[in-house]
Parts: sequence; structure tokens; C-alpha cells
Amino acid sequence: MDVDLDGGTFGQFSQKVQGVSVESDGLGAAAGLAEGEATAFGAVSRGQFRTQDIAPTDGVQGPYRLRGANGEEAIIVVAGSERVFLDGERLTRGRTEDYVIDYTQAEITFTADRLITDDRRITVEFQYSTTQFTRTLVGGRATAGAWRGRDGDARVNVGATVVRQADGRDFQTAFDLSRQDSLRLARAGDASAVRSGARRVEFDSDAPYVHYRREPIASPDGTQDTIFVAVEDAPAPDTPVFRVRFTRVGAGEGDYQRAGAETNGVVYEYAGPGDGAYAPVQPLPAPTRQRLVDLTGSVEPVAGVEVFGEWAGSINDQNRFSGRDAGDDRGRAYTAGVRVAPMRMEVGGTTLGTVSGRVRRRERGQNFVTFDQTRPIEYGRRWNLSRGGSGLPDRLLDRGDETVDEGQVSVDWGDDSSLKAGGGRLTVGSAFEAWRRRGALSVEEPGWPRLSLQAVSITSTDRPAEVEGAWRRQAATVRQPLWDGRLEPRLDVRRERRRQRARGTDSLTAESVRFLEVRPGLSYANGPVEASASLERRTEQGVVDGSFRDASRTWTAQTELALDPQAPYRVSVQGGLRRRDVTDVFRRTEQRRETESVLMRIDGRARPLDRAVDARLFYDAATERTPIQREVYVQTSPERGQYVWRDANDDGVQQVDEFVPETTPNEGTYVQRFVPSDTLESVVDLQLRTRLALRPRRLWPDGDAWWKEGLRRVTAETRVQVREQSRTDNPTALYRLDPNEFRRPGRTTDGSLRLEQRLEVFRTQRGYGLDASWRQVRGLTERAAGGERRFLNRWEVEGRLRPASSWQLRATGTAERDRVQSEAFDEARSFDIRTLRIRPSVSYQPRPALDVTLAGGYARKRDRAKGRRVDLYTLPLELTWRRAGRLRLTANAEVARVDLNGTAVGRAQFELTDGRGPGTSLLWGLQGQYAFTDRLRATLNYDGRAPATTDPIHTVRVQVNASF
Repeated sequence: MDVDLDGGTFGQFSQKVQGVSVESDGLGAAAGLAEGEATAFGAVSRGQFRTQDIAPTDGVQGPYRLRGANGEEAIIVVAGSERVFLDGERLTRGRTEDYVIDYTQAEITFTADRLITDDRRITVEFQYSTTQFTRTLVGGRATAGAWRGRDGDARVNVGATVVRQADGRDFQTAFDLSRQDSLRLARAGDASAVRSGARRVEFDSDAPYVHYRREPIASPDGTQDTIFVAVEDAPAPDTPVFRVRFTRVGAGEGDYQRAGAETNGVVYEYAGPGDGAYAPVQPLPAPTRQRLVDLTGSVEPVAGVEVFGEWAGSINDQNRFSGRDAGDDRGRAYTAGVRVAPMRMEVGGTTLGTVSGRVRRRERGQNFVTFDQTRPIEYGRRWNLSRGGSGLPDRLLDRGDETVDEGQVSVDWGDDSSLKAGGGRLTVGSAFEAWRRRGALSVEEPGWPRLSLQAVSITSTDRPAEVEGAWRRQAATVRQPLWDGRLEPRLDVRRERRRQRARGTDSLTAESVRFLEVRPGLSYANGPVEASASLERRTEQGVVDGSFRDASRTWTAQTELALDPQAPYRVSVQGGLRRRDVTDVFRRTEQRRETESVLMRIDGRARPLDRAVDARLFYDAATERTPIQREVYVQTSPERGQYVWRDANDDGVQQVDEFVPETTPNEGTYVQRFVPSDTLESVVDLQLRTRLALRPRRLWPDGDAWWKEGLRRVTAETRVQVREQSRTDNPTALYRLDPNEFRRPGRTTDGSLRLEQRLEVFRTQRGYGLDASWRQVRGLTERAAGGERRFLNRWEVEGRLRPASSWQLRATGTAERDRVQSEAFDEARSFDIRTLRIRPSVSYQPRPALDVTLAGGYARKRDRAKGRRVDLYTLPLELTWRRAGRLRLTANAEVARVDLNGTAVGRAQFELTDGRGPGTSLLWGLQGQYAFTDRLRATLNYDGRAPATTDPIHTVRVQVNASF
């Protein structure tokens, strides 16, 4: 459930939790007050709140990774908990909106609606979880109002919010903390504590982790040390082996790095002191407790004038096992001010408009902690703390109390015109001081151009950084609706100058910047047609040798077109092009590079001629970031598993190429997973999908000519799918679909081309029919273990005939070529198999409740890459019996004979023998379903297999489903 407490400035609480809440809005009347309501809740929370500022890469739409508060990478974002802001504007989730998010991978990717550049400011608020351990959460808020005014609202209001969150009592058991671990935590205080990540275990070839052994090594100082080395072969009995958990500690901070290609799992190898990013240690989680009490109040002594105040106190114990560092657990904050509601200004009986205002002071102690983000999203930019960000920079933490004094006056007139002026001051102890002045003018009157002007000036003194700052920002927008608002030209101008000067000198720091943006645009909306276009020019200056120098010139063009009429045509086009040219001096001194990025999305559909023709097109191209994936297999339950491990070399250690797909259902106990690398690299991601379906029978319902009658019996469908992720240095050619740019080794990380053609004749005829299909797949994939190229070409024809109501004949013929070239696993995964297959079958229904199907199959396979040959004979039989609509039983049996000339292992043997292995094998099974009621059902699945070279394999699964 969602808990949302609006507790003033500091008492805000909004999270997704599991629990129960109680609300009442009648307490005020029962107590004789004007207003009154209360909310209380008790819950458990699997997530904790975090605000993360993301540094974007120029022209890269994503994905951008979210991390935990301590830099954790393996986090799961609570679904629906995120709030994403771009340049202070909250975005909307969705593929047709602003961004998409992968909650399990904690990655955000922006759509073509938002062109991402390195000068954008991205902030994400979210809840995340790293374990299944839960925290208890209780809280509530109560408000009351008295002294009802003329408008019926209470003129005196008070409120209180209390929220408490703490780790559960079974914390020590849940994390398997030993007495020594507890002692480490007690000594650590609020600092982090770790324990060794190595634990001695017995060697188990089926263990879901990599085994390590200790190996001596000479340290740089000449002493002896030991390191952990992954086990490559089953060790001798009584050999010490270890399960080692590695933690990412940062580049240059660890001694190990990810490596390994053939061993199943993520392998770490020793790189040398300070040459890796991982260490064989395990961070110790500390039990925490957090509490917040917030009191609010306001009074309206005079109509239109409100005096308000708020006080809050917090407790934030980051380690309940330790009494050390307890002096910074408590904090407090308050705010107070006066608001003046809009008051009319009249001269000689003429109303000129309204005037309103506000003054406020907000102070928060350096140890005060809230549950949610309570500062403005662009707090750093607001006070020149940084170019972006929502909190205090690290250098100002623990530097004293944070005090903000602000005031604003607003004059409003006409339909929607206003003039605003305000200012404020921020201090952080004696370390930082900033003064801010702001003015804004907005004019929106009938018949006049719409005008918006804004100006901000900030001066600051940052003593820890030894910097004097001055930031001036101006923005202007002019737009004029024409033709009853259907056409609207506009002009946007933005100018900023940020001078960060080293104290006592005239030298500017690298954080200084100056730029000018000019963006004319045009939009049009009339009925089903909407279109917009803009062209932006940005000139930027940076700092070289302490002074401003020309840095870059950027052109950005964006356009959007949407057509969605009632007719059978629909199309939407979104595009963006950005090019940045960098001056020579910044190319030399800052290693900046020219960048070019293109975004394009086309989504269209046409269904003319009463849908006799159905054409679809989807095209999406953008610059993104992608990791190199590592293939691993994780052990799981049989109902989820899809792969089996066959130890081809009898070394007792799982290698990636020893996993093959299951032959019968419920046989597999492993699932395939892909683990991303630590780093992301920029690629062009292009997707193209087209579909064309032809249904002549809708065009000619009555065939009045022989050729029309013939075409009415034909249905055709064509599909083309292209996917390419490439490091190409010529993205324009890729966007143009130049075939020479696709599936190129060394550049393509994941690319595929799929072509499909299907033809159905006599589709509506029950007594006979003919289907023909063709499919071709070309693919190239780069994995951590090496690249893999695939080519598949498959032709298939199937004919069916029903000579009598209880008989049906089918015959299927297939010609196929399946070629795979694997760099890392040549023996197990490289092959070039040519297949010819025929499969006739006959089905007989002696009674309505009984079906019998007998088939025969022959396949001839030739592996031209390795000189192997296979002749495969199969004879399957299937019986199905139904009773009274409640019981259904299906029994199947098959005898297969595989003559293999040559040797094959792994995936190559699986493809050559259709998973049966060489020799004579048997397959059998029984599936049953029984419906006790409409809401209670039971299923039984039993499968057996008797390969020629191993013992029989039996799998049984019973499941009962109840729906309420």
C-alpha cells in the first residue's frame, strides 16, 4: 500500500509498504472543533529511501544505473517508487512518455521525447532493497482546526506527525551474524565494518557458487601472502576449498577483478595491490533505528494574513549495536514565517490586480535527518552549491546548522499575468554563505504575444573550497498563437554566467561556465494532426588558465509529428539531431571530443481496403550505454529450470559450455542468466520491426472470377526484424540501414536480422489445407567469453487432409541449415548442420472422448564444419482421453534411434540428436488435469526418459490451483 503523510516541510513521508492503515476524518466534529482528522499505520518495509544525482553522458539516452546509499550495485528498486526529475521537471514513466525503468537491474533509460546531453541535470528519488530482510515501520499524523472563518475554513490549525522505523528483532539471525561480527559492529560505531568473505566448505560440483583455493604469493615488500584462485578441476579429497564473497570497493581500491570465461559463475582473479576493484571481504550490516517527530501550527489573526511555524526532532541511530558516535544521533529543525494571501489593489474604484507575499526562515541542524527528501530538487543550483544536485555537497556536511531566509512579493493582473520579485540568504554554519535575488515577469493577455522573463543572481562564499562565486541566469520566452491557436511560433533564449573565483585571486576555477542558447520553434495542431519543430544553437565557454575561452558550439534540431485520424492510417514520428563542435584548445587541454547523436522513432500502421492489407512499421534508434554480458547458469527448482548440466570432461567443475536445454519438461534444474559487466560503453541501439499481412478474402468476399476465387483462399504474412547495438564510428550510415554497418565483429555487441514469410492456402477449409513458411536469422553476439555468430535458414511445408470426420492426415517436410561459430567454445558450440526432415502423422478419433495420434519421423543431419553425420528415426504415439469436461488425460510414448557418425559434446550434440543422445532411447509421459470445481483444479505431469548411455530419468510434478 502507499503511505503518504503531508507533514509540513520536514514531516513528509511517502513510501510503498506492506501493512495496514486506519484513517478518520470525523474526529474534529466529535471534539467540537472546526476540522480534525487522523491517520495511523503499521507496516513492514523492504526498501529504504534514497535520492541520487546522475551525471549524464552527452548524447546517451541510457541506461543509467541507480545505486544504494553505500554504493551498492546489486539493488532492486521498489516498483513504482521512483520519481525522476530532468532539469527540475518531474517526468512520466512509459515507452511513449519520458523514460522506462528496469526495476530488477535498477536502470533508467530515457525515450526519444527527452534528448539527453551532458549539461542536463538528472535527479532520481526511489526506494530500493538489497535483501529480503524487512524493517518495522509505524507512524501517523493528526490535524485539528478551530475558529472557523467567513469562508468556512479553520483559522487556527495544528498538526503532529510521528514516524518510527527500526530493524526487526531477528536481525542477527537473518544476516547470520556471529558473536565476533557483533563485536566488530560494536567497535565500529557509525563507521562501516567488514568481515572476511572467505568460508571453508566441502567441494560440491553442484554448488551454486565458484570454489576457490588458497595459493601463496610473494608480496611487493618480499613477504609471503596468500591469494584466492578459482578451482578449475575437482580437487583431491581433504583439499581445503573456500566459498569467497567479493565486494566492490571501487576502482584502484581492491586487489581482485572480474575474469574467467569458461567456468560457470562470476570468477574473480588476483590483479595486484590496488590494481582491482574488488576485495574478498563482506560488509557487515548494522541494525538501525530512525524516528521523526514533527509539529506544525498556523493562525490567521487577520483575514488574509497567516502566521505559521513548524518544529521537528529526529533520532538517527546508524548502529544499534554500538554506543560509539551516539552524540550525532539527535537533530532538530524548525521553520517560521508569514504568508499574505492575494489582496486586491484598487485605484479610483478600478481593480489593478492583486498582491501577495511571503517571508520565511528555515533552520535544520547538521544532524537532523528526514525520511523523504525535503529540500528542493535543484537545491544546489538554487544556492550555487553546485551546478546541480538536491543536497549539500560533502565538503559542507558536519559544518554547522543550515539556515535559509527567504521572501517573495507577487503582483498578478489580467488573465494570467504576473510580476514576482524575491530574495534570500543561505548559511551553513560559518563555512558557506549565499545571497539570492530573483525576478520574473509573465504576460498573457488576449491579442498580445505571450511573454515570460526570468532573472536570477546569486553571490556566494565557500570557505572550505576557498571560492567566491557569482551566478547570473536569464531566460526569456516569446510565443504568439495564430489561426485560433492552431499555429504557434515561439522563441526561447537562455543565458548563464557562473564565475567561481579562487579567493584572493582573479583566477576562475574549472567549475565556471558561460553559455548562450537560442531556440526558435513552431508548433501546429489541427484535428488529427499535431506537429512541432525547433532548432537550438548553444555557444559555451569554459575555463583555460583561469579565464574564459570559447569551448564548443552545438546545434540541436528536434521535430515531432502525429497523425491519428479515424481513417485506417496512423503514424507518429519523433526525431532529434545534435552535433557539438569543440574548439582546439579544449580538445587539447580537456580531452573533449566532438559528439553527434541522433534520436529517431517512427511508429505507423495502415489498414486500407477493409483491412485486406495490414502494414505496421516501428523504427527506433538512439545512443545508449550497454554492458558486456557474462553467461551464467543458476540452479533452481525443476518447475523453473530449463537447462541441465552434463559434465562432458568429467572434471567435476561446471563449465558454461556443458549446459544444454532440457529434453523433457521439468528435467532441467538450471536457468540461464546474464550478468552485466561493471562498466558501460556507448553504443548505437537500433530496432526495426515491420509486418505486412495480406488477406484477399476481405477484399473480394464473393469471388466472381476464377483468379479472385483462387486468391481468396490465400493468406500471406511477411515479417522483418532488425536489432543492432554497435560501437560504430559512422552512426549516420547505421541510421540509414546501410547493410555494411550491421553485425560487424569488434563493433557489434548484439545484432540480429530476422526474416519470416508465411503462406497459408485453404485456411478456412476444414477438410484440407497447405501451409508453407520460411525463416532466416543472422546474428552476432559479443559476450564476456567471446563472440558468437549464427546463421539459420529454415524452409517448412505442412499439408493436412481429413478424409473422414474421425480421421486426419498430416505431413511435414523441413529443410534447414543451422550454423554457429563460437570463439570461446568451439568444440561444444561450433557447428554447421544441414537437416532434411520428414514427419507424417495420422490421427483417429474413435469416440468423441478419445484421440489417438501416431507419427513417424526421419531426419538426416550433416555437420559440414566437423564432418559429423546423424540419421534420426522417431516413432511417437499419443493418446488423449476426456471425460465430462472435468478430466483430461494425455499419455505419450516415443522410441528413437540416433546413428551418430563422429563425436559431439554439449550444444552440438544436443542439436545433432534433437536432445536424445546417440543410440536408442525411449521417452514417455502422462499429463492429467482434473477440475473439482470451477475454482479448484489439480494437474499431474509425469515424464520419463531412458537414454542409451545413462540411467532412466523420471520427473513428476503435482500442482493444485485454487482461485478466490
